[in-house]
Amino acid sequence: MRILDLKKIAYSLGIWTVANTFSSIPAWAQNFTVAPMVTISEARGGQAKGSIILSNNGKEPLRMRVYAEDFTYDLKKGFVSMGKHERSAVPYLQFSPRELVIPPGVTRSVRVSTTLLPSLPNGEYRAVIFLEDLKERTVKSDNTNAVIIKSRVASVFYISKGTNSSDLQLNTAAWDNTAKKLSFILTNKGRQSAFPDVNWRMTKDGKEVAKDRLRGILVQSENEREVALSSNGKDISLASGSYVLAGEIIVPSKKAIPFSIKVAIP
Repeated sequence: MRILDLKKIAYSLGIWTVANTFSSIPAWAQNFTVAPMVTISEARGGQAKGSIILSNNGKEPLRMRVYAEDFTYDLKKGFVSMGKHERSAVPYLQFSPRELVIPPGVTRSVRVSTTLLPSLPNGEYRAVIFLEDLKERTVKSDNTNAVIIKSRVASVFYISKGTNSSDLQLNTAAWDNTAKKLSFILTNKGRQSAFPDVNWRMTKDGKEVAKDRLRGILVQSENEREVALSSNGKDISLASGSYVLAGEIIVPSKKAIPFSIKVAIP
């Protein structure tokens, strides 16, 4: 079995269930972390195993519940919870333990095992595993209002049955004149999800005006992902004119995939 422990993910899968709108994550909620956030594995003989590491960096003990749900990745919204889908791994997952208490400063692991039935079609199966804090907490959002917040963090599992591979392409980029942002569409026509980096550079009249490396873009199998172009985590500012967006899609253990797209900014 091959498992890619992909800890460099750039898009947080931490999900907060909030009674009312809360403008920022409270300090206590930032004190526990999960790794890996994404696991892409290949089942051997229908079997796949992994683990989730949860660290309590805060000052209070945590009592956590472990469970799985179905999800997908929306082109614009990113991670979206959903009802059962045909490639759900949820019925085939087992956890040990299902509940755990983590004292302050302690790291604990949850073992995850998958047994895919021989009768299942070949392809990629997926599930998101949530670790939910069982304690509801009251947080003040300003001097007068308070909300009840319950937090959970997520780890996504993709399990391939049979021979599957990713097929990544970057052929589309567009400028949003209202938001003043440049975005590209990363397409995965393959039957295995991927987690590539993207090296990019913008040129105008043959002169380089910006470049960077976007790290860890999760692209689900047979799906697309829209990504806003950024440099050092900030949107780039471009004057009107004709540009070329070029670069390479970098996938571990595979040959880099080049791209080159003309972009007009009004």
